[in-house]
Amino acid sequence: MFEFSETEQALTTVLRQFCDREVEPLVPGLESGTVSPFDVMRKLSDAFQLEEMIAPGLRNKAADHPSSGQAGGQMEEGGLSANPGLAAVFAKEIARVSPGLCLCLTASMGCGSTIAAKGDADLVERLAIPVLALRKVGCWALTEPGSGSDAFAMRTTARIEGDEVIVSGSKTFISNAPAADVFLIYTRIDDTAGDKQAGVGARSTAGSGREKQRIFPIVIERGARGLSTGPPIEKMGMHASPTGDIFLDEVHVPRNHLLGDPERPARAAAEETLA
Repeated sequence: MFEFSETEQALTTVLRQFCDREVEPLVPGLESGTVSPFDVMRKLSDAFQLEEMIAPGLRNKAADHPSSGQAGGQMEEGGLSANPGLAAVFAKEIARVSPGLCLCLTASMGCGSTIAAKGDADLVERLAIPVLALRKVGCWALTEPGSGSDAFAMRTTARIEGDEVIVSGSKTFISNAPAADVFLIYTRIDDTAGDKQAGVGARSTAGSGREKQRIFPIVIERGARGLSTGPPIEKMGMHASPTGDIFLDEVHVPRNHLLGDPERPARAAAEETLA
């Protein structure tokens, strides 16, 4: 039978006390939209000193891979993402009083964890640490209006031009989108057009179209020209968690904001980044 460790059990007790005292009284306001879930997340960060818990290990990892995140390693130390037990404690105790708040937190941390695992030292310091410490709000954007969460059917595209990546498309039903500071946008880089221009016959590309569509996450910050978000979508449940649309109109970002190596086999890269 599975049992939490002594450390995890101690955290459960302290976190339950915090949620009962600081979060549960705010649930009506969270559900009605008069209380911001992100203010509550920052209060949680202060109470548990998340930045002190997370930052040292991430900085050590980033120092080992200072040039880029193409190695695709996972965080080996430093924080909740390195310890599934601690992460489970946080999720279950927060969801016990407010599932919507838990969704806000886990969506944000999913964004931060991906940047931490695959980003370079600059992205880790400026974005991953603040997002994972709940100082900045992150969102993880895959779902699209016409294709749901079918990654290989997505229409959001990116092209690499010199030291920049240019992204166009849209996403929908994205948790935290209306208030996010940092957006992890999944997009495809389609090489099929390049093959046709190079004179590769239709016969040789017919069976490889989906394999040619390389899927990668790209980091975009709030304020980037061409990025906009819609208002929170009205929905039946999870009212404490704002969900919305993202619109991308020729958004330019530095090349290091594309997390991964476009020369890797498409499906392997997609499965790794989505995992």
